Amino acid sequence: MESVELQTSAREEVDPARRPLILLAALALIATTTGTFIYCYPDTMKVVFDGMVVVHDLSGDLALVVGGWYLWIHLKRTWRMWRRVLQRWSGYVAVLVWIVAAATGIYGQLVPMPSGSTMSTIHIVSAVALVASGCFHAAYGLRRYFK
Repeated sequence: MESVELQTSAREEVDPARRPLILLAALALIATTTGTFIYCYPDTMKVVFDGMVVVHDLSGDLALVVGGWYLWIHLKRTWRMWRRVLQRWSGYVAVLVWIVAAATGIYGQLVPMPSGSTMSTIHIVSAVALVASGCFHAAYGLRRYFK
């Protein structure tokens, strides 16, 4: 039992990005779930709609801050790995899509962004693309552990 605890604590010391990544994943799950309900079920969720918008906005804003924190830790460790071309470019794409999703989300907090508007569509497409590109980037980076 002790050896498992020692292995876990040693692993956390080696990987300082683990906690921000878990927090980022939780915030992204909350933002994605509330965003889906806001977009797909506005009439069904009318009673809690305003609360869901607040939770979506807060979780998105916190995900932006935690994402920056995670990116800083991640890049300090991986920036020197220039030989991994596909991994590097998939990371660039993920960060670019993250910026678009964040910018359109912040825009939606400042200016009314009705469902179906151009900015709303860009926000939804970029959020879905962010999940897909982030999963690809992470899975491609982990391929060496599963060989």
